[in-house]
Amino acid sequence: MGMEWAWLLPAVCTGAFAVVAALGRWLPGRGSLLAIGAIGTAFVLFWFVMADVVGDGPGSFSRAWFDSGDVTVRLGMRVDKLAI
Repeated sequence: MGMEWAWLLPAVCTGAFAVVAALGRWLPGRGSLLAIGAIGTAFVLFWFVMADVVGDGPGSFSRAWFDSGDVTVRLGMRVDKLAI
């Protein structure tokens, strides 16, 4: 369950950055709350991912990003004890 959520760790923080960067002017004093909430959410998700790695061992997943003729470029993530 946790390994499938590993991509959310950077995505949550990147999404919060994009919102604060785009709407920071209209969020006076509240941009920090959004960033702290994103970090807290990523921290909670981290524990699910870590529990999955400790229980089941390392894992990786990837998706085809785009195809060009015979070449398939894949985008993915490897999660192991060194990465955690």
